[in-house]
Amino acid sequence: MKIEHLPATKVVYFRRVGTYGVENMVLMQSFKQWIKTEGLFQGSTILGIALDNPQITHAKNCRYDVCLITDKTSFKNSVQQRTLTAGSYAVFKLAHTEKVIN
Repeated sequence: MKIEHLPATKVVYFRRVGTYGVENMVLMQSFKQWIKTEGLFQGSTILGIALDNPQITHAKNCRYDVCLITDKTSFKNSVQQRTLTAGSYAVFKLAHTEKVIN
């Protein structure tokens, strides 16, 4: 893990609400397919963001976003868009399993 300071960053994303685990990996696979359909896969930066602490938030309410950093605003297929707030973020790679994400 490392701490990185990120500027305000525009992303498009898919969100899943529920227990962290294998379903998040399925969401990531679906999102990667969407990115390929949009012609954005080459050279893309994809983020998986666990938004809630499962020790505080009930598992059924935990939010997980898969995001693509992009300045593009028009797409063939619908997608949610937002700007990630500038700040310091813990950045790390991990397996998409309930045990590891929790």
